[in-house]
Amino acid sequence: MIINFSDLFEFAKEKDSKNIPNLTEERIYSFSDKLSNYSKVPVFSGSTLNKGVIGYVPNFIKEQKNNQLFSTTNHINYYNNYNESITIVADGNAGHMFYRNKMEFPVFCMNISCIALFNRKIIEIKKRYSDFDGLDLKWFFLKYRNYILNQVKGEGVQHFTKKIYKNIYIEVPKLEIQKKEKKVLKKAYELEDKLNKLNKMLTKLSHKYLVMPKDVVGDVHIINYFLKHTSRNDVLSKEGLYLRSKDLDKFKEKITVASGSNDWFYGYTPKKKDLHYIANKPCLHVITRGQAGKIHFFKQGTYATNTNAMLLTLKDEKLAELNITSEEEQKEYLKFLKFYLEPFFRKCVSQADLSVLPLTEIISKETLFFPKMDNNIKESVKVFDKLTNALETTKILKKELSNLTSKECLSS
Repeated sequence: MIINFSDLFEFAKEKDSKNIPNLTEERIYSFSDKLSNYSKVPVFSGSTLNKGVIGYVPNFIKEQKNNQLFSTTNHINYYNNYNESITIVADGNAGHMFYRNKMEFPVFCMNISCIALFNRKIIEIKKRYSDFDGLDLKWFFLKYRNYILNQVKGEGVQHFTKKIYKNIYIEVPKLEIQKKEKKVLKKAYELEDKLNKLNKMLTKLSHKYLVMPKDVVGDVHIINYFLKHTSRNDVLSKEGLYLRSKDLDKFKEKITVASGSNDWFYGYTPKKKDLHYIANKPCLHVITRGQAGKIHFFKQGTYATNTNAMLLTLKDEKLAELNITSEEEQKEYLKFLKFYLEPFFRKCVSQADLSVLPLTEIISKETLFFPKMDNNIKESVKVFDKLTNALETTKILKKELSNLTSKECLSS
């Protein structure tokens, strides 16, 4: 049967609590000196890290009353998880769900960026849905976590609001069918969890600094001694790119435009002299705003960037100093520089600004050891190519698995 999302649950929102100050990180920290004298109660937030737990507050509750959803002590709301519950991120990573079993989280608190869902009484639901015979909350979480997440759309800071969940309708089969489906869905969830852990491990490895072997030959130079940057193009905004793309058919050559996004492809523009671009060369695409410091290797082509990225190429007159004797070796060396420079650039971002990489300033002032092209570099590139391929494979598998569950293709 099809049931409205809001008819299934009792909703608890800290936003609705009057005269109760929000459990900000600062307020949570103010209770830290009392944690040794009381049991700890987790505070759920709008974060997805650490299962959404932002910190802990003391359990000031002296007595738990049965069937009472929450109690307030010392201007803190404590939510009693007698059976089980689900929490949903309301702001930021909006729509992301966590299943909370009563053994791990018998009592919890929330800040205003979180919503808690508790099973509504069957007798209340049957008033509107006579065939309803129960809801297995773990089944609901496994079945609809990706579907609910996909209901929150739009750019900027996202919110999971009453307007959204009032318009969500889901299919709820008989309880017996839910329990059968749960076994299959649990296996998919466990596989996705393993893929997430593998993805994190591979990502962490890809961000490691490369340690040069002692016998590597090379020299220390200012970065722009070997590398040339191609400036961004402020005129290639969405509107600017759209207007220019209208003339694509009138030009023999076009430029691939890269943005400051991890999914870098932005579009095409006619090849005109008023743009900063590189032609018929392999290069490195460096994100300077947002995921600042992230680098992509681009094979030979003609490229330009919008406001949030720049391009780096090897200077033709310096190739011999690096023992680069062919186009293939030039590609190999740029691939090597991708994983060699990325951790360094990320460090520069953290020292300068949380979201901006001053690339032109860095490459004109900072020095690095530049090894000459040899078999060590070629072997390193092979290893990092395998790492990159493994990382991409885990992302693809995770996306495919997510699509299967969100489209409800997994069943008993």
